[in-house]
Formats: sequence, structure tokens, C-alpha cells
Amino acid sequence: MGLPVTDLVGELASSTNAHQCLDILAETPRRLGFQIVGFREEIGQPIAPRLPDNSAWERRFGWPNGFVAGWIAEGHGVHFPINQVMRRPGTACQWLLPARPADRGPGEFTSRQRRAVEYMRSFGIRKGLTVPVGLPFGRTGCVTWFASDGEGPSIDGQLIRHLQAAVQRFFDGIDRSRLWIAASPLSPRETECLHWAARGMSDKEIARRIGRSADTVSFHIKAAIRKLDAVNRTHAVALAVRAALIEPTDPQPPFALPDPMG
Repeated sequence: MGLPVTDLVGELASSTNAHQCLDILAETPRRLGFQIVGFREEIGQPIAPRLPDNSAWERRFGWPNGFVAGWIAEGHGVHFPINQVMRRPGTACQWLLPARPADRGPGEFTSRQRRAVEYMRSFGIRKGLTVPVGLPFGRTGCVTWFASDGEGPSIDGQLIRHLQAAVQRFFDGIDRSRLWIAASPLSPRETECLHWAARGMSDKEIARRIGRSADTVSFHIKAAIRKLDAVNRTHAVALAVRAALIEPTDPQPPFALPDPMG
């Protein structure tokens, strides 16, 4: 097909921030012959709504107006029939939606799966290509390209391998700077607690260092884990370092802490 997928891998490998990675991803439907692109980590909704200026990103990724909001509100992401494929790294999948998915029966769709398929078809989406990859800390990420019946390239093994490499590089680049962290920054106390956690301190040790209780430290670290979409304390520290929210080698946190509320 002459598609510049090798160039795509190189562009993603050389990108230095999440904006560049997202810009490159937004160009892939045109270059691959699809209409829409979407990506997600192990969460129940697409990433785009959680990005700053999310409506602009949704337009760039090609999503029809109102699609993402309805998809999330109605919970279709959990029930879309290829949801399990999205969690299996190394199992790239081409899929085609049936014209009229059958009601629940042996080997057929459940009613919730049928509604998810019908919702997607109502926006003109008929088929796609899903490429899942393994991510650090046991996570899975995937990119899916979507098209109507008459669109989309023929997919061969070589193209799949190139796309798997590109998707892996994409998530590596996103992890390096975690653009969506900007939408929910850590508080000074959460940043301070992660700073000391990065140095191997326990909650009790951090509590002694900052003059608070261990329960308070635990509360702030759990809040940081939640805000960073991390799976655990170690993952939160890694994401904070990658996003330059904390520095792993500084002996003291580079900020003042006039935080009377604790």
C-alpha cells in the first residue's frame, strides 16, 4: 500500500511530549485510510474527554459530534463486543459490526452489547482495527481505528507489526509527559508526600518528616494516586517523575509548604 507506517514509528519514537504524540495519532486515520481514531488505557471511557480542550481533540480524532458524550453516559464502552480484545496485548483484531445484531442467545450478543453496536452504527461506524499493547505496571492500552463500510485499507501482517510498534511508542510517549495530568494537578501536600515516597520513605517516615500523622500522609498519597490515574503508589511516583511534578534526585522538595490545612 505504500503507507508510511515506518515513518510513523520513527516520529513517535522521536516525540518529546504528549502533545506531539497526540498530534501524530490524529494524523493516522488519513494516512491509514480510516475515518476516526481512539485510544484508551484500562479505564471505562476514551481518553479524549479527560484531555484539556477535549472537544478540540475529539474533532481532531474524527469523532462525530455528541458520540463520545453519549458513549460514556450510556456505558457502552463496558459492553462493546470487542472489549475483551482490547485487554489482550499482541492480539490485533479487525472487526466488522453486523447489520442487525441478534438478541441474546447461545453465541449471540447480549442486549447491552446489541445496544452498543446499534449506537456505533447509528453514527456510521461499521468496522475497525484494534491494536492493544502491554504497558508498565500491568496495564493495557489500545488504539482503535474506525471506518464506514466502504473505507479502510487491507491489513496484512507486516502492517500489523508496524502498527503494534507505533502504538507501543505512542503510549511510551504519553507516559513520558501525561498530558491529562494538567487537568487535575496535585496539591502542594500531595506533591510533597510523593516527593518523599519517591525516596523510599514509608507513611510513618513521611509523617515524621512533614509533621503530620501517618493517616494524613496515606490520605494525600491515595489522593495523588487517584488524580494521576495510577494503579498504586509506585506507579504514581513514576508518573509524577515522568511528568516533572517531582524530581527523583533532589534532597529537598523544590517548593514552599505554607499549607495550614494539612
